[in-house]
Amino acid sequence: MLNPTRIEDYFGMAEGSGDTLYLYMSNSDGAGSYEVVWTIKGSAVVSQFLFISF
Repeated sequence: MLNPTRIEDYFGMAEGSGDTLYLYMSNSDGAGSYEVVWTIKGSAVVSQFLFISF
């Protein structure tokens, strides 16, 4: 990920059912921004969803 944020308002975690966690971030390189969500089950990343919101 390019220039991940360190601002707490722009990243977080949500707990899903079972052993699933969702990590999310809003990042920027100064010229544009993007959002990313990782799905984690157990100790493995099972998916990554990346989108540009502008």
